[in-house]
Amino acid sequence: MNRKLLRGEHVVSTWRDITLTSHRVWQSAREGSSAALTSIPVAAVQWVRLGRHHLPWLLWLAAVTAVLGIAALEYDRTITYGLFGVALLLMLLYGTSRRLVLEIGAGTGTIVVQVVGEGASVDAAVEFLYQVEDRRLVHGPDADARSGASASGA
Repeated sequence: MNRKLLRGEHVVSTWRDITLTSHRVWQSAREGSSAALTSIPVAAVQWVRLGRHHLPWLLWLAAVTAVLGIAALEYDRTITYGLFGVALLLMLLYGTSRRLVLEIGAGTGTIVVQVVGEGASVDAAVEFLYQVEDRRLVHGPDADARSGASASGA
């Protein structure tokens, strides 16, 4: 989806499928044959969140399965190999369940990006959020009051 910029608007930064401009934050998401565009004015941004989501119980279950495999080694090697295979599968599932989640919220609307695995750079996501916060503070609801106070104080 190509998005036309407003008069005087310019792109500040882009991270994954989120674009920050001088006026808005927008996300162009594609899933199969459908596409969605979410746009939030920078002044309306109320909060940002960056976190990791994972399923640690998969790792614990893999450890228990591996211990059971070691215990079964004395009785039957076929069972041991099967349990080690299950433990490896559980570790693989744990690795693919790790997600970096970035959210930008305005009222009831949110922009959410989930990046699977370790391919996501946390530093790049944090830098993008700093830029969103900086823009939000510059264009926030009390930006006019701050600029008016500094002009009257001069």
